[in-house]
Amino acid sequence: MKVVGVGPAPGHLTESAIREIENARIVYGSRRALKIAERYIRGKKIVLKTFKGIKLEGHGVILSTGDPMVSGLGHMGDEIIPGISSVQLVCAKLKVDLCECVVIDAHGRKLNSVEGDLKKTIEMGRYAIILGDDKFSMKELENMIGDRYCWICENLGYRDERIVHCRISESPEIKSSLVIVVVR
Repeated sequence: MKVVGVGPAPGHLTESAIREIENARIVYGSRRALKIAERYIRGKKIVLKTFKGIKLEGHGVILSTGDPMVSGLGHMGDEIIPGISSVQLVCAKLKVDLCECVVIDAHGRKLNSVEGDLKKTIEMGRYAIILGDDKFSMKELENMIGDRYCWICENLGYRDERIVHCRISESPEIKSSLVIVVVR
């Protein structure tokens, strides 16, 4: 089974990903991933609500939003077709070199579970790229690392994209489950 990265939003599919999707008999993915790739899907579509314990059949591909190897589904495949990740997109939008960053996955997790990694990243003088969701607590972040400047990036690549540069204490409410917070 191949895992194909479809990018973080429409318009970010690679040529390799498009070829794999067009040639697949069965295409598995979340609603969002299938929507991103829909114009290239010729085979049967199967919406997955969870990726745990699934049984995959036939010559198919699993779509992973972003890149399968950046907090993605790469562990599920025999072959990985990379995609553009939301991390690459946020670096481009903020003009930050990825080599100066540490990616921290807090999506669907309590922020305190990544507190050590976060503090270490800040101490090293690196950008912390924190993958979050609509439950992300800016107050909890402030309690961990102080009132620093940050960027709150929501819905990158979509029409309702929002990037706010502010102090953590002045941050607006996070409204999206597609959020990345960048701190240095």
